[in-house]
Amino acid sequence: MLERLFAQAGRTAKSGGSPTGGPRVNDQAGELDMLPTDDQTHDGACDHVTVLVALSGTPVDREAMTLACNVVKNKRSHTNYRVELSAVYGISVPRTLAVDAEMPEQVEEAQRTLIAAEEVAESMKLDVQAEYIQARAIGQSVVQLAGDGACALIIVGVPYEVDCDGQFVLSEVADYVLKHATCRVWIVRGNPTEVSTKPAERAKEPAVTR
Repeated sequence: MLERLFAQAGRTAKSGGSPTGGPRVNDQAGELDMLPTDDQTHDGACDHVTVLVALSGTPVDREAMTLACNVVKNKRSHTNYRVELSAVYGISVPRTLAVDAEMPEQVEEAQRTLIAAEEVAESMKLDVQAEYIQARAIGQSVVQLAGDGACALIIVGVPYEVDCDGQFVLSEVADYVLKHATCRVWIVRGNPTEVSTKPAERAKEPAVTR
């Protein structure tokens, strides 16, 4: 079950598809449409779409948020329906605790991450709905959140981590979202020089079940 425990308006600033589902070129502007959705999907069906950023609390979040802001600004200039921006940070709750248990250290980290995401959006003159969730399986919760919010695109920031053989491994959140999301998914991989996570360190993290 998804537990949405926190919503933060934060500091905000005012801001003024192809048939195959891939990116298309805008005829008027001659620019690539960065939000790969078919406009016909939204004719009379809904009045807005959402770009959702799944945050990881690592340096790659800034890149993911910047990309999302650029997508939203580009799409808003070429469409007559609303394009909204959301960001979510997931706190993984071990099975030894209730899903709504108090986790003050993790909540503090979540709030710092969300404030940083809001600052990126503010610098680009955009509003963002930022929140954290507590859940057993973060990837599953992100997919559910996207399904509840007319999401057209999920952007997942993936820190650079390696396994025991030194090979890059995809995070559990990114893996689940890629396999199960019903909308488009973009992955932003972190720089290998920014994050160095040893297998022994990852082993200490709470287990995530699906």
